[in-house]
Amino acid sequence: MKTTPLLLSFLLACSMLCGQKADSSKTSPPDSLKKCDRILFNVGVGASLIRYTLSPSFHYGFCFSHAEKWQAGLNADSYFFFEQTLKADNSKDYHTYINTFVNAEFLLKGFFDVVDGENIWYGLGLGYLVGRSGDYFFGNTAKLYFVTKFKHVTITEDLIFTNDFKTFFPGLSLQF
Repeated sequence: MKTTPLLLSFLLACSMLCGQKADSSKTSPPDSLKKCDRILFNVGVGASLIRYTLSPSFHYGFCFSHAEKWQAGLNADSYFFFEQTLKADNSKDYHTYINTFVNAEFLLKGFFDVVDGENIWYGLGLGYLVGRSGDYFFGNTAKLYFVTKFKHVTITEDLIFTNDFKTFFPGLSLQF
């Protein structure tokens, strides 16, 4: 596969920002480009276990990555809850309730090497429920969570506080 001149120019400019020269004969980004500060946009889907309910989830947001050492980000997690109700005339009514948390998180690159030298990211986050529908959450609702990011999979363990922080329960999410 041949590298286009525009891509080579981009790689050269990014590597000059990091203080090293780019080798135009390479088709992969130089190591200096991998260690630059950058802003990343993340989108993912997954499944979450909130209380006793399995729920599909959608994750989107951005983070600032500092030289592949730490990340700070803002993101949103939307959880989809489904409900079936029986009407008086014995017909069924189906509802989809979407509850969205806005989160801030901070992650550090892990200390343990896994397959092919890839490291794991560990971090903490805090979220607040900004979009509520249905009767799954009540009053002010927030979550505190621990996140573990692998190369293509993210595992999040939540502690969700609801009903004006009087009630709490665990959650677990797996995102791709």
